[in-house]
Amino acid sequence: MKKNLIYVAPLVALILGGILTGCLKTKENTPAPVPSGKFGGQFRVIRKKATGPGFDTLIKTTTFKLNMKADSGYKVVGDTTKHAGSHGTYSNNDYYIQFNDVTYSETDTSKKKHLVGVYRFYYDGDILQMVRSYSDTLSYQYDLKKTAN
Repeated sequence: MKKNLIYVAPLVALILGGILTGCLKTKENTPAPVPSGKFGGQFRVIRKKATGPGFDTLIKTTTFKLNMKADSGYKVVGDTTKHAGSHGTYSNNDYYIQFNDVTYSETDTSKKKHLVGVYRFYYDGDILQMVRSYSDTLSYQYDLKKTAN
């Protein structure tokens, strides 16, 4: 009798394990939402201080407006005194968003910043935050909120 119990115990454990794991819910991967609509907020240039510790966020801070539609692209609108008014296409995955600015040129001598390249981003359907670091001393931050669809 004891011999039969030894051979049956692993089989029962295997069957119970299969039944129990089949009852567990699996988490589905939902794709990241694609930013779309009209956004407004702040654009900041953050630069490490030349002397001493800390960062200087007062170099360029401006009100920023951005219109985005996945099928037609993006457009920077509003006050463009510190940030270039630009437009182009964009795409994103779960962590990064890439902007392809058709107005941007490597030889542009203006001091205005363009929304171009790859940014780390967060979007929850209402808040859109993006950051791009060029080195450990310089980064661009966009802190935006959806204002309209």
